[in-house]
Amino acid sequence: MKRIINIAALAVIMLAASAVSATAQNQTDKFQLVTDASSLAAGDTIIVVAYRSDVGLRTISTTQATNNRPATVCQYNDDRTITPPSDAAIIVLGGESGKWTLRVTNGDAQGYLYAGSSSGNIMKTSTDVNSYSQATISINSESIATIKFLGNHSRNIIMFTTNGGLFSCYEASSSTVFKPQIYRKRHETHTKGDINDDGRVTIADVTSLVNIILGNTAGHENTADLNGDESITIADVTTLVNIILGKQ
Repeated sequence: MKRIINIAALAVIMLAASAVSATAQNQTDKFQLVTDASSLAAGDTIIVVAYRSDVGLRTISTTQATNNRPATVCQYNDDRTITPPSDAAIIVLGGESGKWTLRVTNGDAQGYLYAGSSSGNIMKTSTDVNSYSQATISINSESIATIKFLGNHSRNIIMFTTNGGLFSCYEASSSTVFKPQIYRKRHETHTKGDINDDGRVTIADVTSLVNIILGNTAGHENTADLNGDESITIADVTTLVNIILGKQ
């Protein structure tokens, strides 16, 4: 009996330690705004964030309600990244472009998000992958993401509503329903030329750098000054192209 009690106690301690570790990780990881959908890749860790001046920052929570996911409050860091709160849904992208899956990896309601109906605004979580849990993702010039599930449900786009402060699947936006943005976990070890911080140096970084030069994207000063002249110009684009071509 003593051995069993000790093992049970150890199991409780290990679970508690695991929970504390996961919470600590969530509270220190930084997530950066994704401005280009082509930079997304399977295995990326993301959060889905809604922002409007009258609402503030809201992200999908770990709670699965009957037909939706309540939102939880988050805040910007000084560098405009977001450190998600412990009850934020940490999502891992799977699949491939045109057929992405969004798997919630923490909390009590883990699984794949999917559109649940054409007659109601419903977003649920499943352990299975099918067309209703596969999605296309596009991002416009204002970094607003359209996450649209496949399948034949017409209410299939992830949006946030101010009515109840929650995320679900809708057919169209309105004054109270709007599309979110995607923030991706930033890599602690930065690779020179990885402007969009997706862990790779590709043509997508050239697009990101050009947007920074044109003033379409804020921040990134530390990563965009590739030639070290303390300014971000077309010369940095040339440096980045040489990095991609293996010449530097």
